[in-house]
Amino acid sequence: MLCLLLAGGPAKAQEKFRARNFRVRVAVQHEVEALALQGLGAYQVIAANGRPLTQMTAFDPYFVQITRGQPGSRLYRLVLRELDAHQVDPAVEYAKAAKDAYGLPVKVLRMPARDRHESRIIVTLGEFQTLEAARNYHQTLKNEKVRYIYEDRARAEQGEVRLLNRQGSIVARDSRFLRLVPLDIAAGSLRLMELNPSRFKANDLLEARRYRGEVELTINEEGTLTAVNDLWIEYYLYSVVGGEIGQDAPVEALKAQAVVARSEAVAKIQRGIVSSSFFDFFDTPIAQLYRGKQEEDPRVLQAVDATRGEILVWNGQAVDAVYGHSCGGVIASAHDVWGGMHEGYSVRRLDRLVNDKAPDLSNGSDAHAYTSKPTDALCNPEQAGFPAYAKKYFRWTRRFSGAEFSALAGVGRVKDVVVERRSPSGRVTRLKIIGDRTWVADDELEIRRALDHVNSTFFTVLPVQDENGYLKSLTVYGAGFGHGVGMCQMGAFMMGKKGYNYRQILAHYFTDVKIRRLYR
Repeated sequence: MLCLLLAGGPAKAQEKFRARNFRVRVAVQHEVEALALQGLGAYQVIAANGRPLTQMTAFDPYFVQITRGQPGSRLYRLVLRELDAHQVDPAVEYAKAAKDAYGLPVKVLRMPARDRHESRIIVTLGEFQTLEAARNYHQTLKNEKVRYIYEDRARAEQGEVRLLNRQGSIVARDSRFLRLVPLDIAAGSLRLMELNPSRFKANDLLEARRYRGEVELTINEEGTLTAVNDLWIEYYLYSVVGGEIGQDAPVEALKAQAVVARSEAVAKIQRGIVSSSFFDFFDTPIAQLYRGKQEEDPRVLQAVDATRGEILVWNGQAVDAVYGHSCGGVIASAHDVWGGMHEGYSVRRLDRLVNDKAPDLSNGSDAHAYTSKPTDALCNPEQAGFPAYAKKYFRWTRRFSGAEFSALAGVGRVKDVVVERRSPSGRVTRLKIIGDRTWVADDELEIRRALDHVNSTFFTVLPVQDENGYLKSLTVYGAGFGHGVGMCQMGAFMMGKKGYNYRQILAHYFTDVKIRRLYR
């Protein structure tokens, strides 16, 4: 059996997204035991079946708790591959090969939302009733590297969500979820924070984040509490745009950021590439940084309103218009970094306004030569008006002693670090660490983790061995911050400084796309 669990198909997801009036669902608190909240305005409390239960009094503190009932059941799966959220096609190809090789159930599924840091795809083998059975089968696999054993929930834990007033009395309860709806949608907002009952003081809510729209309080797959902010995508962007590129960015760069952020969210929802069955996105930068209403800025609101409903379209489909802080001077194609299909709008090029054809940097010496010489890239910090906080990301160096890196790598005493494969954009796509055991990483985030979370995969390595052949030191020479695909935010920032408008900025970073307005 080969099974894909990626939040439904694209057509179904697109239909649902339109039906919900282009709203997004963002996890703003996840896997917590209790919450404190306060409505800045009156809120209706609605049960999962749509029945109104009560009304929250404005400015009164309330508390949310869960009670646990029947425990859930578990299955254990061997994780063969863990991939970035964009790598659906490689995951499916690998899963088909695994199914043919082993004859056991193989699944491609979204990594459950646990650490709030990233959305991943995993390819799993087998469905074992006990951890011991999974471990025993693991021992029979001689040539297949199992990343880890994943504990899946065949049936979610049962329980109840309860809303309590300041006196501790239960004012609403439901076995699935409670929905909090502002009576004044335009003016209402809700303060929300994780609750530590032994330390909580009412004034703590004054420092809590505030959220527009509705909030859904639900029991998640792990049997803990998740708060989901359900709001119109434009309100979501009011917070995201400034959080991602900086509120002080030129207004045309803010507009470009609004279009790509909107386009990325729309494309991911329409394609069913979401973080959980309960919500679309986390509020962290691995999705898009969302901090609620208190992070809004008048210049950002102006930029979002000026581009309302606008997304990038290629071949009639919303573009997953990803972006990163700094490309280091070379924009990578999506295929360079994540594999899979070649998307015509994602083209490798130099981040410059003229003569932007990029050289082939798949050879390590060529990549090192490029990052070692001066460049007129748009994201080069040696320009007037470049933000000071971002200068450290264009070129960077990390150094490890042999002992430090051996402790980090977890393969015993390290002998060598080898770049086995590099894309034409200079990004490392396969890294081998040779020690008492050999370990290979061939995924962008996995490679960056292997080097203690370096800023990007646009790097070269200089290992030095001691007289016994063991690693004495390792130096990593790098460029850029992030995956390097799509819009380089610092390049867009500087294009805005130079007087280019947002349409010109978008045309520079995305080839042959059109701007389409989904709604007004």
